[in-house]
Amino acid sequence: MFNALSGSVEGVKTLHKMMGEGEPAMSRDGQSYGAPETEESLRALMRDPKYWRDHDPAVVERVQRGFQRLYPDEG
Repeated sequence: MFNALSGSVEGVKTLHKMMGEGEPAMSRDGQSYGAPETEESLRALMRDPKYWRDHDPAVVERVQRGFQRLYPDEG
C-alpha cells in the first residue's frame, strides 16, 4: 500500500493526511500494530494534565478525533 500511495502526488498527500490524523501505524506486512481508540482510553487521556490543564493541542485533537470516530452520527 505504501509503495502504491508513494508513487503519485495525490498518494503522498493522502499519506501525509493519514499520518497527521493519527491513523493506526502499519507494519511492512500490512498488519496493524496501533490499537484503535476506545471510549475508556479516551477518557483516560482526558484525565491527563496535558489535556485538562495544559490544553496540549495534539492531545485535545486526539480526544476530539477519537470521539468523532467512535460516534460519527453525534455531530
